[in-house]
Amino acid sequence: MSVGYGQKVSLPLRTANLIIWADNSELRAHFRNNHSDETSRASLKLSMKLDQLNSYLLNIRNRLGEISTSGIWAEAKFPMRPTKASAKPLLKDFTEIVAHEGWKLYKKLLDEVELGEFIRQINELPAGSSISIETDCALFPWEILYPVEFNINWPKAVRSGRTVQPERFWGNRYLIEYRISPVKGSAGIPPIAEHRNGRSFVSFNVNPTIDEDSPELAYKPVMQHTDFFNKNLRKPRRGELRMDGESIKEFLFSDSRSNLIYLYCHGQSDDPYQGGGGELLQVDKDSDIDPSFFAQRKEKYRRGPIVILNSCSSGSYSSLSFSSFHSELIGQRALGVIGPTIRMPVTFASAFGQKLVREYLKGRIPIGQILRNMRKELLAKNNPLGLFYVLQCPWHVKAPLKK
Repeated sequence: MSVGYGQKVSLPLRTANLIIWADNSELRAHFRNNHSDETSRASLKLSMKLDQLNSYLLNIRNRLGEISTSGIWAEAKFPMRPTKASAKPLLKDFTEIVAHEGWKLYKKLLDEVELGEFIRQINELPAGSSISIETDCALFPWEILYPVEFNINWPKAVRSGRTVQPERFWGNRYLIEYRISPVKGSAGIPPIAEHRNGRSFVSFNVNPTIDEDSPELAYKPVMQHTDFFNKNLRKPRRGELRMDGESIKEFLFSDSRSNLIYLYCHGQSDDPYQGGGGELLQVDKDSDIDPSFFAQRKEKYRRGPIVILNSCSSGSYSSLSFSSFHSELIGQRALGVIGPTIRMPVTFASAFGQKLVREYLKGRIPIGQILRNMRKELLAKNNPLGLFYVLQCPWHVKAPLKK
């Protein structure tokens, strides 16, 4: 079956496949439900235009990114579970905002004359189903879709009787993966065999200035990353730690043995809906990487690495992703990218990224299931931030078990 890398490849069957592409300013779609063996006609027409979608998604990104500035993250010693009394109402409010935006987008898609029926079909799939989404134009925030009417502008008396049901968010219910198609320079077949060949080796790259930039933080991200590396990667010789911009750049330009590349850094994405978008990763003071950096590599990655771009703004729901880090890395034979799509609190991002690496290296469950499990744990505490780490690689891949 076609899975978005330009060739037919043999991968475990996904429960459903959805393809969305741009036809000039028009959006088109095709859907296949492998659960019921039903398929749509070849080209569904959406009433939503590409420029309208970009404007709508930019508004969502900016609104949902406001949570990153809350003081609860500076106070929390354990960012995955902030315990200050002020945290609980703030997280509840943020979860309600996400449900509000998720319902609006779900309703907008459901009201599409030709696509709406297939959105309903996805929503009726059993929990744990796998959804493969292939696109050449825009990454919808599928994880936040919420099929229960919820409006934060209702009177308080009405809202008080409508508790958000976290199990209804699509990112909590489903294993969702994204594929960019076509990818210029891609060999066409996901490098899963290369990724699993041999033992896991992690390139652990950390911007050393983040603690200096935020001295008020109770949780020190750079120090925590160093401790994590020493406890989990140094003695088993399962990775290398780099904490200065020049060595990080040299590594990224030449690495051939890592099957997991982790970057914890500042990020920038000024306006991803205008040409270029100003997307950067700041790996050290006065040391930035833009997407074109990877295009200059002379050799492809040999281990099919998953690249975790753990920055405050390393991705977006826009067409930027199709001329930027994701597509450049896929073209370099990376297996895929995981990263946030809104501004993230630096402390939360630090704790989330370390747990993601630790769980993946165990090699017990696939990367998509790890992400889903982490989202579920967070949503149980009224924290929806996990919904904004998206999987842009095959969900079923596991780390090698070879020690």
